[in-house]
Amino acid sequence: MRPEEAGGADGALPARPSDRLVEGLAAALFLAIFALVLAQIVWRYGLGSPLVWSEEAARYLYVWVALLGWAVAARRGTHIAIGMLADRLPAPLRRLLSRLSLGLTALLAAGLVWHGAVIAWRNRDVPMVTMPLGFWLVYAAVPLTGLLLLRAVVRRWREGP
Repeated sequence: MRPEEAGGADGALPARPSDRLVEGLAAALFLAIFALVLAQIVWRYGLGSPLVWSEEAARYLYVWVALLGWAVAARRGTHIAIGMLADRLPAPLRRLLSRLSLGLTALLAAGLVWHGAVIAWRNRDVPMVTMPLGFWLVYAAVPLTGLLLLRAVVRRWREGP
C-alpha cells in the first residue's frame, strides 16, 4: 500500500490535539528514561550509592514509550511495509487489501484492549519490586495502546483507501 493510500499525502492522518498529547507523553517518558539512567550513573559512580529503583522505573517507562510509539507510528502511517506485491495489484484489489489489513489490525487492537485490561486488572494488587506502585501501571499501557490503534484504524477506514 502506498503512503497516500494510508491516509494522507505522506500517509499520516491529520494530527488532533489528543494525538499531540500522546506524542508529547511519549517524548516526556523518553526524556524521563534518559534522566533516570543518567541519575543512576551519577549516583552509582559519582556518589557511590546506586539508586535501587531507577533501573526498574526506566524499564517500565520503556514499555510505555514503545507501545505509545507503536500508536504514533500507526497514526502517521510510518510502520515498515513491504508493498512489492500490493503495489502491483490493480486499484480495486489494493483497496480490498487495505481494508483487510485494517480489519486485521482492528482485531489485534481489540485483543490488546481486552486482554491488556484483564492482565492489568489481575495485577492490580501486585507491587513493583523496588517501588511502592502497583504493577498494573505497566500493563495499563497495553489496553491504552489498543484503544489508540483502534482509533487510528477507524479514522483510516472512514477516510477510505
